[in-house]
Amino acid sequence: MDYLCRNVDGETGCLHMLYGDWNDALDALGKTEDETKEFGTGVSVMASLQLYQNCSEICEILAHTGKYTEKIEQYKAVANGLTKGLHKYAVDTNDEGVRRIIHGWGDKMSYKIGSWLDPDGVTRTSSTANSFWAISGMLKNDPSLKETIMSAYKALDSKYGIMTFDKAFSKDMRKYVGRISQITAGTYENAGTYVHATMFAVMALFSMGESREAWRQFELGTVLSHPDCNKSPFAMPNSYFKSDEWCIDGQSFADWYTGSGTVFIKSLIKFGFGICPTLDGLTVQTAATMPCDNATLDIIVKGHPITLKYANEGNGARKYTVNGKEISADFDEMMKTGKLFVKTEDITDNMVIEVID
Repeated sequence: MDYLCRNVDGETGCLHMLYGDWNDALDALGKTEDETKEFGTGVSVMASLQLYQNCSEICEILAHTGKYTEKIEQYKAVANGLTKGLHKYAVDTNDEGVRRIIHGWGDKMSYKIGSWLDPDGVTRTSSTANSFWAISGMLKNDPSLKETIMSAYKALDSKYGIMTFDKAFSKDMRKYVGRISQITAGTYENAGTYVHATMFAVMALFSMGESREAWRQFELGTVLSHPDCNKSPFAMPNSYFKSDEWCIDGQSFADWYTGSGTVFIKSLIKFGFGICPTLDGLTVQTAATMPCDNATLDIIVKGHPITLKYANEGNGARKYTVNGKEISADFDEMMKTGKLFVKTEDITDNMVIEVID
């Protein structure tokens, strides 16, 4: 945390790109022509939003454990700077007043990526900056940006789910974006569908209360829903490619499980079924809309095997029971679903939580 905080830009309050953006294969935004410096002042909006979320999480951990509590105010100050900086610099507005959350910018803000006007003259949209604007909680500071995020997802929608970018980078963009420009257009990160990035979008949609669209994107990103896709040895491919030029439709040249499979499972558990452990207990935030009438999840939470059961009985209103006893839940206006909280000391072996519509 301290390393990241030391690399927050003094002018914009956002996090320097440094080595590169792992999720989108952009590594040129962190470069500089100044030979006396290792990195420039280029920024990844996604990474800045992740740091914003991390600041909130580390403050909660420190308050919970009672250790290093003197650092809480420091991290809160960084989060406050990120909030101001991201709203000022990461939201790009065109001549018609339409806003866009950009992917990032180069050294000394000399150019923008994923903006209304990228260096190649292209208007381009990226997914991860939009996704983490919602996932990190930044959206709560200005809920009106939900419309901006949903507009971005509409532009990024595809046969296989939300793409990383709606338009590919050509090879002559290497100076500005780096490695991604050398990847065949329509594959991997370069305007392909990267499953873990799609799942970040799914998380964001659930977080914004758009559960019906979240499930649709979840299904598009699921290999079993596409009979003509090739399956990797890990069952879940990390990406899907679609390129008319190369006659590619659903193939993935190489796969690894770490991104696609784990984020797929996390999306299903934390935002679909809604099992979300906290430091003090368990929050149940089952999606407002479920894709089936009955679903069951057996899982271990804080060392206790528990079961969550969902049933749609057509009641018109949702109710919650814990071991047969009905319990009220708080309604989350952003997620458009109820949140049931169970304290750690109340979680027991074989506890059954029922969510009934």
